[in-house]
Amino acid sequence: MIGGFIALSFAADRAVGISRLITLEVGEDMRSRARPTVLAMIALYMPFGSGLGGFDPVFRIHEPFALLKPTYFNQAHNDYLGIALDAGIAGILILVAAIGWWALASIRVWRAKGDHDILLGRLGSAMILLVLIASTADYPARTPTVMALVVVAAMWLARGKAHANGVALPS
Repeated sequence: MIGGFIALSFAADRAVGISRLITLEVGEDMRSRARPTVLAMIALYMPFGSGLGGFDPVFRIHEPFALLKPTYFNQAHNDYLGIALDAGIAGILILVAAIGWWALASIRVWRAKGDHDILLGRLGSAMILLVLIASTADYPARTPTVMALVVVAAMWLARGKAHANGVALPS
């Protein structure tokens, strides 16, 4: 079914993102070209970070002439690098704590016997995993819709974890 949707997208000339991924050389991708600049900025602004939500103006200060073009680079296109740049060590510590909670809660719900809450907990775990993976190449967690979905997924995971621990929760 997924293959059918992808084929339909190509047939309808609506697969611009997929076509771009297939035809673009790694060296041409703005994300790859800007990564050294972003890494240098992280080193420069450590330990406190450059400030939450300030990527665009801060990047413009440090943007090398070779990267200048009519469009602008609005995010680090990697949530992990973006957090390190924006929030410094404090942001990294919060991120590590959140991923640690997700990992421990996920282990509990995936080991538990399945009922409704456990199954929703597993779904929440998988949803968050997908966002964590996608965050290495883009910034899905910074979009309002995905933020809302991550909150719902975390609630399902927390409820499943509590149920796996034997805690009775109201329906």
